[in-house]
Formats: sequence, structure tokens, C-alpha cells
Amino acid sequence: IPSSVWFSKYLNKQDYILDLGCNSGQLSLKIAKRVRHITGLDVDKNLINIAKSEAVTKKIPNSRFLIFDANNKLPFKNGFFDKVICSDVLEHLKKRDFALLEIKRVLKPNGLLFLVCDNPDTSWKKLQKSVGIFYYADSDHKYEYSKKEILTKLESRKFKITSIENITYDTPLKGIIDLTVGISLTLYKKLRSWRE
Repeated sequence: IPSSVWFSKYLNKQDYILDLGCNSGQLSLKIAKRVRHITGLDVDKNLINIAKSEAVTKKIPNSRFLIFDANNKLPFKNGFFDKVICSDVLEHLKKRDFALLEIKRVLKPNGLLFLVCDNPDTSWKKLQKSVGIFYYADSDHKYEYSKKEILTKLESRKFKITSIENITYDTPLKGIIDLTVGISLTLYKKLRSWRE
């Protein structure tokens, strides 16, 4: 597994994994070789079709991909998964509280949730907010949680926090870095990699 999969050290061969909001399945397919089975869900039919096609092309039989809206009850039994990945998904949901309860329900006791969400308290976002500019990372985001808020939310849903950390460096230069994508994709990738 590439080093960019920050939770790879927590995976083992017996794991049943749920990738909630799997996009085109790239992450799911990267880690499939390290686990027993991975199920990817995404609301976008085209992305799910890409994931299915890639799974066939790359001969990864221990994966399946389903079209699913994470605002709804998950179609799995209680305690079915060893681990759940929810990366950059929670912010897009209208029923965030319900989604967290559903994740908790389908996780085995002592199962792990790998959650990534955007922080609205970065220096760049604070600067945008201070001048009245929309500051969420994506125009589709319904809400972004501060570190304190997400910790409170998870603890109130009976999640035990084992680790929390920033995965990108907070810099007020982020706006300039984002602008480099229009100048040079190579430069943008290097700067983004540096932040991560």
C-alpha cells in the first residue's frame, strides 16, 4: 500500500472494510490486497461504474461497489465491518448525525473509523471568512467541523478517539498554491504534496 494511505498500518488480512463515499474506488482498490473484503459505496453511478470496471481490469475479486446515498440507512447488518473509511464525505451529507450513528451500528465492537473531514479553522479559511467570502473547501459542503466540534460529535456517538491529527499543513499561502493549478499542474502537485 502506498505511504499516502495513512491508516495502512491498522489493516489486516481478516478485515471486512466499508469505504463510504468511495468515489471511483481508487483507495478501495489500493487496499483490497491487504484485507479480506472491501465494499465501496458512492452516490454517483458513473464513479461506481468506473470502480467496478477497474476491479475487473485489475482482477480484484474481493471488492464490490454499490450505488448508495450515505444519508440513508446502510444496507448491512449490525457489527458487520471491522473498519469504515469515511474520507471527505461527512461534510457533503445532510444527515451527518444519522450517518455517524449508522457507521457506529455497522462497525464491530472495537472496530475502527478512519474519518477525514475539512477543518474550517485553518488560517486561509479564517481569512476568507473574515472578508465575507465562502470559505468551505467545496461548494457542496453542508457543514465543516472544527477539531473541537468533531471530537464532541464523535464522543457523543460513543466513538472512542484513539488519534486525531492534521493531514495537511495549515498555511495562509493555500490560496496561492491553489492558483498554481492554472499555471502548472506539476508545480501544483508538488506544492500540494509538500502540504500533505
